[in-house]
Amino acid sequence: MAAIHETAYPRFKPCLTPKELDEVFTLSPDEKTLLNRSTKATHTVSRLAFALLLKCYQYLGRPVQVNQVNQYIKQYVCKQLSIAMDTDLTYYSKTTFKHHKQAIRAYLDINTNQQKRRQIMKHAALDAAQTKENLADIINRVIEELFCKRFELPAYQTLVRLARAARTVTNHENYQKISDTLSEAQKSLIDKLLEPSLCAMDGEAKGA
Repeated sequence: MAAIHETAYPRFKPCLTPKELDEVFTLSPDEKTLLNRSTKATHTVSRLAFALLLKCYQYLGRPVQVNQVNQYIKQYVCKQLSIAMDTDLTYYSKTTFKHHKQAIRAYLDINTNQQKRRQIMKHAALDAAQTKENLADIINRVIEELFCKRFELPAYQTLVRLARAARTVTNHENYQKISDTLSEAQKSLIDKLLEPSLCAMDGEAKGA
Protein backbone atom coordinates (compact mmCIF):
# COMPACT_ATOMS: atom_id res chain seq x y z
CA MET A 1 0.00 0.00 0.00
CA ALA A 2 1.22 3.52 -0.80
CA ALA A 3 1.98 5.52 2.35
CA ILE A 4 0.36 8.94 2.42
CA HIS A 5 3.73 10.70 2.67
CA GLU A 6 4.75 9.09 -0.65
CA THR A 7 1.95 10.92 -2.45
CA ALA A 8 0.88 14.50 -3.09
CA TYR A 9 -2.18 14.09 -0.83
CA PRO A 10 -2.29 17.31 1.25
CA ARG A 11 -2.00 16.94 5.02
CA PHE A 12 -1.09 19.10 8.00
CA LYS A 13 2.56 19.36 8.96
CA PRO A 14 3.31 18.56 12.63
CA CYS A 15 4.62 22.10 13.04
CA LEU A 16 4.26 25.14 10.80
CA THR A 17 6.74 28.00 10.67
CA PRO A 18 5.55 31.60 11.22
CA LYS A 19 6.15 32.23 7.51
CA GLU A 20 3.98 29.24 6.50
CA LEU A 21 1.20 30.34 8.85
CA ASP A 22 1.34 33.83 7.39
CA GLU A 23 1.31 32.64 3.78
CA VAL A 24 -1.38 29.99 4.12
CA PHE A 25 -3.67 30.97 6.99
CA THR A 26 -3.95 34.76 6.74
CA LEU A 27 -7.49 35.84 5.89
CA SER A 28 -7.67 38.11 2.85
CA PRO A 29 -10.01 41.14 2.76
CA ASP A 30 -12.42 39.20 0.52
CA GLU A 31 -12.38 36.27 2.92
CA LYS A 32 -13.12 38.56 5.85
CA THR A 33 -16.06 39.96 3.92
CA LEU A 34 -17.30 36.40 3.34
CA LEU A 35 -16.83 35.66 7.04
CA ASN A 36 -18.86 38.72 8.06
CA ARG A 37 -21.58 37.86 5.57
CA SER A 38 -21.79 34.23 6.74
CA THR A 39 -21.55 34.67 10.52
CA LYS A 40 -22.62 37.09 13.24
CA ALA A 41 -19.97 39.15 15.03
CA THR A 42 -21.28 38.00 18.42
CA HIS A 43 -21.11 34.28 17.58
CA THR A 44 -17.42 33.65 18.28
CA VAL A 45 -17.60 29.85 17.95
CA SER A 46 -19.27 30.12 14.55
CA ARG A 47 -16.84 32.80 13.33
CA LEU A 48 -13.74 30.92 14.42
CA ALA A 49 -15.03 27.64 13.01
CA PHE A 50 -15.91 29.24 9.67
CA ALA A 51 -12.48 30.85 9.34
CA LEU A 52 -10.70 27.60 10.20
CA LEU A 53 -12.89 25.59 7.84
CA LEU A 54 -12.23 28.04 5.00
CA LYS A 55 -8.45 28.24 5.39
CA CYS A 56 -8.02 24.52 5.99
CA TYR A 57 -10.23 23.73 3.00
CA GLN A 58 -7.96 25.87 0.82
CA TYR A 59 -4.89 24.15 2.23
CA LEU A 60 -6.11 20.54 2.09
CA GLY A 61 -8.67 20.54 -0.69
CA ARG A 62 -11.34 19.07 1.56
CA PRO A 63 -13.34 19.96 4.72
CA VAL A 64 -11.98 19.11 8.16
CA GLN A 65 -13.25 18.69 11.72
CA VAL A 66 -12.39 22.13 13.09
CA ASN A 67 -12.03 20.96 16.69
CA GLN A 68 -9.13 18.75 15.54
CA VAL A 69 -7.17 21.53 13.83
CA ASN A 70 -3.57 22.08 14.91
CA GLN A 71 -3.34 24.45 17.89
CA TYR A 72 -0.78 26.64 16.11
CA ILE A 73 -3.26 27.23 13.29
CA LYS A 74 -6.12 27.88 15.70
CA GLN A 75 -4.01 30.35 17.67
CA TYR A 76 -2.98 32.20 14.50
CA VAL A 77 -6.58 32.53 13.27
CA CYS A 78 -7.86 33.50 16.74
CA LYS A 79 -5.38 36.36 16.83
CA GLN A 80 -6.63 37.70 13.48
CA LEU A 81 -10.24 37.64 14.67
CA SER A 82 -9.55 38.84 18.22
CA ILE A 83 -11.13 35.67 19.57
CA ALA A 84 -9.96 33.89 22.72
CA MET A 85 -7.70 30.89 22.10
CA ASP A 86 -9.69 28.76 24.58
CA THR A 87 -12.91 29.09 22.54
CA ASP A 88 -14.54 25.65 22.68
CA LEU A 89 -15.32 24.42 19.18
CA THR A 90 -17.21 21.37 20.40
CA TYR A 91 -20.25 23.66 20.43
CA TYR A 92 -19.99 24.06 16.65
CA SER A 93 -23.16 22.31 15.43
CA LYS A 94 -23.39 19.91 12.51
CA THR A 95 -26.15 22.04 10.97
CA THR A 96 -23.99 25.18 11.04
CA PHE A 97 -21.05 23.19 9.68
CA LYS A 98 -23.19 22.05 6.75
CA HIS A 99 -24.26 25.63 5.93
CA HIS A 100 -20.71 26.92 6.23
CA LYS A 101 -19.38 24.16 4.01
CA GLN A 102 -21.88 25.06 1.30
CA ALA A 103 -20.92 28.74 1.48
CA ILE A 104 -17.22 27.93 1.30
CA ARG A 105 -17.65 25.54 -1.63
CA ALA A 106 -19.55 28.24 -3.50
CA TYR A 107 -16.88 30.85 -2.69
CA LEU A 108 -14.06 28.54 -3.85
CA ASP A 109 -16.06 27.46 -6.93
CA ILE A 110 -15.91 23.78 -5.97
CA ASN A 111 -17.80 21.38 -8.24
CA THR A 112 -20.11 19.28 -6.03
CA ASN A 113 -21.34 16.85 -8.71
CA GLN A 114 -20.48 13.53 -7.06
CA GLN A 115 -21.26 11.41 -10.12
CA LYS A 116 -18.98 13.54 -12.28
CA ARG A 117 -16.23 13.35 -9.65
CA ARG A 118 -16.41 9.55 -9.61
CA GLN A 119 -16.15 9.46 -13.39
CA ILE A 120 -13.11 11.74 -13.41
CA MET A 121 -11.39 9.74 -10.67
CA LYS A 122 -12.01 6.43 -12.44
CA HIS A 123 -10.83 7.73 -15.81
CA ALA A 124 -7.69 9.33 -14.33
CA ALA A 125 -6.79 6.18 -12.37
CA LEU A 126 -7.25 3.85 -15.36
CA ASP A 127 -5.33 6.20 -17.62
CA ALA A 128 -2.43 6.45 -15.16
CA ALA A 129 -2.37 2.68 -14.65
CA GLN A 130 -1.58 2.24 -18.35
CA THR A 131 1.93 3.59 -17.77
CA LYS A 132 2.35 3.57 -13.97
CA GLU A 133 2.77 0.56 -11.71
CA ASN A 134 3.41 2.40 -8.44
CA LEU A 135 0.21 3.12 -6.52
CA ALA A 136 1.53 6.51 -5.40
CA ASP A 137 1.94 7.60 -9.02
CA ILE A 138 -1.63 6.60 -9.84
CA ILE A 139 -2.96 8.39 -6.76
CA ASN A 140 -1.04 11.54 -7.65
CA ARG A 141 -2.55 11.55 -11.12
CA VAL A 142 -6.06 11.39 -9.66
CA ILE A 143 -5.28 14.19 -7.19
CA GLU A 144 -3.92 16.36 -9.99
CA GLU A 145 -7.03 15.80 -12.08
CA LEU A 146 -9.39 16.58 -9.20
CA PHE A 147 -7.60 19.83 -8.42
CA CYS A 148 -7.56 20.77 -12.09
CA LYS A 149 -11.31 20.19 -12.41
CA ARG A 150 -12.00 21.90 -9.03
CA PHE A 151 -13.37 18.90 -7.18
CA GLU A 152 -13.04 18.12 -3.49
CA LEU A 153 -10.56 15.43 -2.50
CA PRO A 154 -12.01 12.21 -1.02
CA ALA A 155 -10.53 10.40 1.97
CA TYR A 156 -7.05 9.02 1.32
CA GLN A 157 -8.12 5.38 1.64
CA THR A 158 -10.66 5.93 -1.14
CA LEU A 159 -7.81 6.91 -3.45
CA VAL A 160 -5.75 3.89 -2.39
CA ARG A 161 -8.61 1.49 -3.16
CA LEU A 162 -9.25 3.19 -6.50
CA ALA A 163 -5.59 3.06 -7.54
CA ARG A 164 -5.27 -0.61 -6.57
CA ALA A 165 -8.42 -1.53 -8.50
CA ALA A 166 -7.31 0.43 -11.59
CA ARG A 167 -3.93 -1.28 -11.57
CA THR A 168 -5.51 -4.73 -11.23
CA VAL A 169 -7.97 -4.11 -14.08
CA THR A 170 -5.28 -2.68 -16.35
CA ASN A 171 -2.81 -5.49 -15.67
CA HIS A 172 -5.47 -8.12 -16.34
CA GLU A 173 -6.40 -6.44 -19.62
CA ASN A 174 -2.74 -6.25 -20.67
CA TYR A 175 -2.14 -9.90 -19.83
CA GLN A 176 -5.24 -10.85 -21.79
CA LYS A 177 -4.12 -8.83 -24.83
CA ILE A 178 -0.73 -10.52 -24.79
CA SER A 179 -2.30 -13.93 -24.40
CA ASP A 180 -4.67 -13.30 -27.31
CA THR A 181 -1.77 -12.53 -29.65
CA LEU A 182 0.02 -15.81 -28.92
CA SER A 183 -0.51 -18.94 -30.97
CA GLU A 184 -1.11 -22.27 -29.25
CA ALA A 185 2.44 -23.32 -30.17
CA GLN A 186 3.86 -20.19 -28.53
CA LYS A 187 1.80 -20.75 -25.40
CA SER A 188 3.00 -24.35 -25.24
CA LEU A 189 6.62 -23.20 -25.60
CA ILE A 190 6.20 -20.70 -22.74
CA ASP A 191 4.68 -23.41 -20.54
CA LYS A 192 7.68 -25.67 -21.20
CA LEU A 193 10.13 -22.85 -20.46
CA LEU A 194 8.39 -22.19 -17.16
CA GLU A 195 8.23 -25.83 -16.03
CA PRO A 196 11.78 -26.00 -14.55
CA SER A 197 11.22 -22.78 -12.61
CA LEU A 198 7.85 -23.92 -11.29
CA CYS A 199 9.26 -27.33 -10.27
CA ALA A 200 12.08 -25.62 -8.43
CA MET A 201 9.64 -23.37 -6.60
CA ASP A 202 7.54 -26.40 -5.59
CA GLY A 203 10.65 -28.16 -4.28
CA GLU A 204 11.64 -25.15 -2.20
CA ALA A 205 8.13 -24.88 -0.80
CA LYS A 206 8.10 -28.57 0.23
CA GLY A 207 11.54 -28.31 1.81
CA ALA A 208 10.64 -25.23 3.80
